[in-house]
Amino acid sequence: MARKPTAPSHAELARLYTRLDQYQRAGVPLLQALAEEPAPHPALVAMRKRLKQGLGLAEAGRRTGLWPPFDAALIGAGEAHGEPPFGELAQIHATAVQRRARLRRKLLPALLLIGLSLLLSPLPELVGGQIGLGAYLLHALGGIALLLLLARLLLGLASDPGRHDLFLRLPGFGPLAARRARLTFVHTLGLLLKAGLSAQEALPLARATIPFPNLREPLAGAEAGAQRGESLSQLIAPLTDADPQLSALLHSGEAAGRLDATLLHHVALTLPEQEASETALLDWLARGIYLMVVLWLAAGFIGVLPGQLPPLDPS
Repeated sequence: MARKPTAPSHAELARLYTRLDQYQRAGVPLLQALAEEPAPHPALVAMRKRLKQGLGLAEAGRRTGLWPPFDAALIGAGEAHGEPPFGELAQIHATAVQRRARLRRKLLPALLLIGLSLLLSPLPELVGGQIGLGAYLLHALGGIALLLLLARLLLGLASDPGRHDLFLRLPGFGPLAARRARLTFVHTLGLLLKAGLSAQEALPLARATIPFPNLREPLAGAEAGAQRGESLSQLIAPLTDADPQLSALLHSGEAAGRLDATLLHHVALTLPEQEASETALLDWLARGIYLMVVLWLAAGFIGVLPGQLPPLDPS
């Protein structure tokens, strides 16, 4: 049995969607556009074969793992109602790349400084002959190993769904993460409704974007409510009521029959503020790390760290 290709990254998908959008605007047939793709991802090669077998673009990409579930649904809706929204998909994945790059840019120097401080902190004792080279290496490398372990635990906190509720309780990070989850849900739902999916079809895909169980689970019955014809703004109220402005907009947008446009308009207005808040939080976190490291190194060099104080003279 052939092994399924690994899923492409956000950066790879952003580049692919950008080129497909350009080809689509130029009127180039899809198969020709895909054939001209340089250095294709293995999943793209597999999808070409599926397309030649007669599968549609959305289904072929979904089966080969090229399209994530949300992308496949949006592309499928575009196929059924006009053209796939490659430009919007390119923007979504490009934004994800930018967010990760910003995180690395803000925190990587601080983490490198911590590693450097772990190498420097036992240096005075080594120079003074209080410890040997082996003890110095054990102290420094052991500290770096603990730092890597801590980083792994933090990444696990951010990626393990069972710990997400704990993450929401972190000061500063929790409220921003909850608001980001709401924005992602609203953006996804708006795009799917705009593409022509029904509320019943769009809700499970949009709900799947919420990483936090205590935010996602209250929406578990929303699809059934949509099937019964209940108000969509009421069905998603457990998530959106935390933002009174958004809740009021949803009611007015649904009453006007323009819920998809209302959702996307809210995201366009709110996203810059969210990005600025996240950037400010990362800036303050990095500054806090820098300050702690400087104080730690200063204390180490002047000999005031615990265990480095000179013994008291009993006389």
